[in-house]
Amino acid sequence: DYLAGFQATTEPPEVYYLLAFTPSNVQYDGKFHKLQVKLAYARGLSVQARRGYFALKEPPTEAQQLEKEIRDAMYALPEVRSIPVEVHTQFFKNEAANARLTVVVRIDPSALQFRNEAATNVDELVLTTVLFDDAGKFVAGKQKSVRIRLDAAALAQLLESPQGLETRFDFDVTPGTYRVREIVRDSNSTRMTAVNRAVEIPY
Repeated sequence: DYLAGFQATTEPPEVYYLLAFTPSNVQYDGKFHKLQVKLAYARGLSVQARRGYFALKEPPTEAQQLEKEIRDAMYALPEVRSIPVEVHTQFFKNEAANARLTVVVRIDPSALQFRNEAATNVDELVLTTVLFDDAGKFVAGKQKSVRIRLDAAALAQLLESPQGLETRFDFDVTPGTYRVREIVRDSNSTRMTAVNRAVEIPY
């Protein structure tokens, strides 16, 4: 069975480990730096890893660092819950072969870290919603920044609101099974939440 054999050799392993490190002596020289990963107790096993990386030519800007953090969180699988976030999905089929998927995101404002500017409570959230199909392939993604500027009375009213901060993302998709990856980052505290939700749209 050649087809089954090729599929077995090209599919990713059932179990894998994601290793990361931060070098202590970062050199922004644009050059290739070697890496070597070894198993402490190989016992007939082997490891496949990158042989190195190209360093940046200059330190990343704050915007570039934010983009990298969100991109890394997009394609990761584990969930991170630093900020209380609720994610709900709903859909309706407008045609036989199409559907509108809505992702509702609710954030607990009491967990946010506001800074005071001229008697105003200020914060900014970056929300990213990404869809992957049942094979793990990227389907669509949207991002928005929510800037919050509230006086003391408005902030107190928000904190008492049962739904907290709410925003929505809409996607036009075809029927199928999807994984929704929701990422919320608080700019003031740099904390991030990344959660997964599964949704199945019947044919």
